[in-house]
Amino acid sequence: MGFRWGDVTARDILTPLGGSLVAGSPDTVFSGISTDSRKIPRGYLFWVLRGERHDAHDFVADALEKGAAGVVLEEPLKARIPEGSRPAVIKVPDTLKALGDLAGWWRQGHGIPVAAVTGSVGKTTTKEMAAAILQLGAPTLKNEGNLNNLIGLPLTLLSMEERHRRAVVEMGMNRAGEIARLTEIADPDIGLITNVAKAHLEGVGGEEGVLRAKTEMVEKISARSLVLLNGDDKRLLEASLPFGKRIKTFGTGRNCDFRGTGIRNLGREGIAFELHYEGKVLSLTLGVPGTQHVANALAACARKTWSGALSPSGGSRVGSCFCPCPEGSPWWTILTMQIPFPSRSPCGL
Repeated sequence: MGFRWGDVTARDILTPLGGSLVAGSPDTVFSGISTDSRKIPRGYLFWVLRGERHDAHDFVADALEKGAAGVVLEEPLKARIPEGSRPAVIKVPDTLKALGDLAGWWRQGHGIPVAAVTGSVGKTTTKEMAAAILQLGAPTLKNEGNLNNLIGLPLTLLSMEERHRRAVVEMGMNRAGEIARLTEIADPDIGLITNVAKAHLEGVGGEEGVLRAKTEMVEKISARSLVLLNGDDKRLLEASLPFGKRIKTFGTGRNCDFRGTGIRNLGREGIAFELHYEGKVLSLTLGVPGTQHVANALAACARKTWSGALSPSGGSRVGSCFCPCPEGSPWWTILTMQIPFPSRSPCGL
């Protein structure tokens, strides 16, 4: 049984945070967590973060006035505590790190399968389509919008509830080390890298830096987990193999573990193709018109992670969740995950 907001107390989170309770009661119950003092509901835990333009230590008083049940901060409490309230005040050395630590603890407490997606192109659409397919089988958690960084991903995991049976999270990157830390927090059972291209170059020192940053997922992912790589991206494969992780590939190349062949344009009906994997051949239909959408893209997911993923009888059910993607983000559905790739990307995929 996982943790639940409304039951979690200050005492519960002190150990995973590595923090100390400097005021209030350890039995204080938190109804949720928020980093926004402007919108924090009564009974929530206010999490102080430092940004480029603002330091949320300056807004602790506002959060307490709105009824925050507690606050996690780095500096001594300077705000006046409203009369009649007794918020739990927890001090930690680094609130951003502590947020990730709490999210990792929360994720482990729920123990559901987690898939993580990164790559230079198509991360958000990949995550959205994967979640749409998985949602057909069981309640699935996903990042909202592009909340894929060191703040957004932990907050996503901290919204995990007992009803969720699996999760799909997107991991973004602006600097070296970020994907490594996100992988540590999410501890994914499946890690997927769509591709590596000339994107987010500023924080990593060029295209080779992007390659190193994206493969941080492969380096940090658990040995028990499965890594899914674009088998048509030779540089990505070469950079990932030395880490000795369990790898499967997807693509149109003959050596890909999950390979798509025989793409046929059915007009308004969509696209038909054959999926080859583990000695099997399955005929699938995708409800997106135009062979250009899948000419150079194929996505795959390990069937052993989520059972019953693809079968002749399940095809119509999978098809029922198809929906239009943003222009430039075509997609394929294979097994339980739906992975999009732009038909015109900087790397020519």
